[in-house]
Amino acid sequence: MELRRLGSEVKVEWPVNVYYQNELVGAFRADLFVSDSLLVEVKACSQITNQHLAQCLNYLKASGLPICQVINFSPTGVQPRRVVNNF
Repeated sequence: MELRRLGSEVKVEWPVNVYYQNELVGAFRADLFVSDSLLVEVKACSQITNQHLAQCLNYLKASGLPICQVINFSPTGVQPRRVVNNF
């Protein structure tokens, strides 16, 4: 809600299609898609793991987008982590 209040367009549970040799082979849903340029994955666990980062990289590869932000709401506080598509 805060992102929208600040003027960003936010899509919730945004579908990302996965293609192999130009054929649709599956899809997954990113938690948030902000202003048609940023994927956001929201977590609620003790810490961000390599598995969470790999999930974001897969989303970036499938979508062709450059940046994904993982935001973890842990018991000790909010942990943001930026993942960049360097492919």
